[in-house]
Amino acid sequence: MKKLLLVVVMSVIYFNSGLYAQISQKTIKKICEKSAKTTEKNLTKEGFKLIGGGSMYLMAYKQCLKKNQTDNNGRPEFIIGTATARSTFYDAAKEAAIQTATQQIAQSLGQRITKIIHDNLDAKEYSMSEKDAVREIIAKSTTFIEQDLSKIPVDNVFEAYKRNPKKGIVEVQVALALSFKDASRAAKDVYLRKLANSIGNKKAQDLLKPSN
Repeated sequence: MKKLLLVVVMSVIYFNSGLYAQISQKTIKKICEKSAKTTEKNLTKEGFKLIGGGSMYLMAYKQCLKKNQTDNNGRPEFIIGTATARSTFYDAAKEAAIQTATQQIAQSLGQRITKIIHDNLDAKEYSMSEKDAVREIIAKSTTFIEQDLSKIPVDNVFEAYKRNPKKGIVEVQVALALSFKDASRAAKDVYLRKLANSIGNKKAQDLLKPSN
């Protein structure tokens, strides 16, 4: 029986609103055209391909546009998680990459909310048992958020692979895009439910209020 080899690399991408807030859509398109050409060149050189053919340039271009898309207030429209996984089987590598990209998004969303909670926890009066309960919820937050993110539509904006026949390994790279608004709301709702069950709804809402 073949052993399953699995190696994963991941990252999460937010739109940098401070950098692109005043840049026109025309300029963003030019930036993404250049970025997509570079991505296509580098990945093709490394031996990556697309399932069923297609244009790696167009997939990379779409990913870049998603990353830099904002609403009328300059807030990000999407949060994008990327991951690369290696395995002896294509489906196993793809599944691991998707799962890891989702976990990374959950971690990043959780970190943003956790900072607000920690600031409020230090500034307001809570008993030691309440603080311990809150810290326990924070420690498990990534798993809770990841479960709720599965209910949000996901756009698989990029998927490429390469094989190493000598080692019997396939490497799959994916990029997932989720609505930033929906994902952020889902993450906050997770915290609110868990905290309310532990310390009460009023204190839970107070913990989740930004200080400014």
